[in-house]
Amino acid sequence: MSPYPYDVDVREAPGYRGAAEALGFGLGGTTQLWGGQLWPWVPSELGPRPWLGLAGWDYDFADLQRDYGRLADILELSRPQRALVSGGATASTHSGLGYELRESTWLSWRQRNLGKTLGRELVNAKAVSVLTGHQVRSLHVENGAVTRLVGPGCEDVAAEHYFLAAGTLGNVALLHEAGSAAGGAVGTGFMDHLSVRTAELEVVDWDAYREHEAPRYDGSSLFTKRYAAQRELQESLRLPGVLAQWETELPAHSPLLQARELLRGRQRGDKRPKGLGSLIPGLTSELRGVIGARLRRRRYVPEEARIYLSVNVEQLPTEGKRLSVDGRTVRMKWLAEEADLNAAEVFTEAFLDAYDLERSGLRVKRVLEDPVVNDTYHLMGGARLSSDPAAGVVTPELRHHQIRNLSVVGASVFPTGGLANPTFTAGAMSLAAVDSFIGGFA
Repeated sequence: MSPYPYDVDVREAPGYRGAAEALGFGLGGTTQLWGGQLWPWVPSELGPRPWLGLAGWDYDFADLQRDYGRLADILELSRPQRALVSGGATASTHSGLGYELRESTWLSWRQRNLGKTLGRELVNAKAVSVLTGHQVRSLHVENGAVTRLVGPGCEDVAAEHYFLAAGTLGNVALLHEAGSAAGGAVGTGFMDHLSVRTAELEVVDWDAYREHEAPRYDGSSLFTKRYAAQRELQESLRLPGVLAQWETELPAHSPLLQARELLRGRQRGDKRPKGLGSLIPGLTSELRGVIGARLRRRRYVPEEARIYLSVNVEQLPTEGKRLSVDGRTVRMKWLAEEADLNAAEVFTEAFLDAYDLERSGLRVKRVLEDPVVNDTYHLMGGARLSSDPAAGVVTPELRHHQIRNLSVVGASVFPTGGLANPTFTAGAMSLAAVDSFIGGFA
């Protein structure tokens, strides 16, 4: 269901980009603007972490891994990507160094709008109707059940069960409109990940860097390296989930950067990207490098690029971050907390001390005195799952605790955020929630 139109008040969320630059509504949420990066979680990302006071998810990781495979079928992932999803392609652990090499993978450009990709499957399901293009303003709840939808064109819509898939902000807004029946935990536990650029690296051997660190291809599938703190290191340093990755910054005049932005416009639905013709001479000059990199099964990184160390930090669901609703306005309370920034600093030091930069053709140029801190557009929480109705909004099966014919799907149900990209996990959990009612997408 699509959310009703609302404003987002970010006066208590200084610097938060996700509310201004990356809001997508309805099925697929922000994936209309999304980069298509698939990050399969591992058991520790759902597990208890007593050093942080976190009990872990009321969700079986074996079920999540099974549904990763089902989502891989829908997304038509390649065999190497399926191996990554199943856990078979997780790169080797660096014993004794405190981190492990893991990889994420990327969808093809034509698949990256997940609202369209998953929507096609749902539209073809006999037992499911997908309601898009309607402004659902509220849910009318009587005697613990949704009886009708309120909004233009929605009056005649009736169903035995409703699935709320309006993105994190839309889910919270519509649950709030349901009144006291929605429960008291709505809006709590809002969170994102932080991307903290902490150091600039100098490339002293471009061949070594491209061989060991540039994103790699296996066939047509692209994989990106990430260095995740192991549980033992997290516990010893009292860290949340953190990982390091190399961030490549191309200059604004780069034809590769401009071409990438045109492709993203196409992904968002632009019919005819403008300016492609003017980019052709510049792209032609880069062609030799692109071809050479592909022959080495690597993504091309031009020597004009600047390389930074970026640390991804899992924000915890603290009282300093939450969503509330006032009329037609969602009020966002969010901040980059001191603990987040300390985690990035501590892991940067540990990682740079342990990692073999020379092998990868790198050396530290400078550690940034003022790290560059950004949210990642990963809006999560606000309708989190828990077996305890006092602590959550939905059950581990994603069914609403108080409203018996309503389920909530998407990253809003996450109790914690894991190390990185939530969409693949949210998609797998959503498939399981819908499948529990219709018995498959036949």
